[in-house]
Amino acid sequence: MMLRFKLRNNADWRQPFMLPTTDLTGAALRMRLGTLELSTSNGRIVIDDPTVGAFSFVVPAPDLCTVQPGHYRVDLLVFQPGKVKAVFTGSIDVVTRETPAQ
Repeated sequence: MMLRFKLRNNADWRQPFMLPTTDLTGAALRMRLGTLELSTSNGRIVIDDPTVGAFSFVVPAPDLCTVQPGHYRVDLLVFQPGKVKAVFTGSIDVVTRETPAQ
């Protein structure tokens, strides 16, 4: 699966996903966005309902602001006992703060 996002580096990123053919019971998820690691171990990825493959990216603005603006290739990895699987690849464009017009 190929995904593409555009994020502002001054706002929270909360995005739910579902991998309906993947049981996430006992799994760990990890993805790197520039120098920022998103994982189930650091709370930036939350497994919402493991039996239906539901999870969310939950990245607060103070963490996201550490990512420099740019175009990033990403892979979401699922770690389960005895195996590692890339469940999607994609790209994320991180843009700097957008201010309203005066």
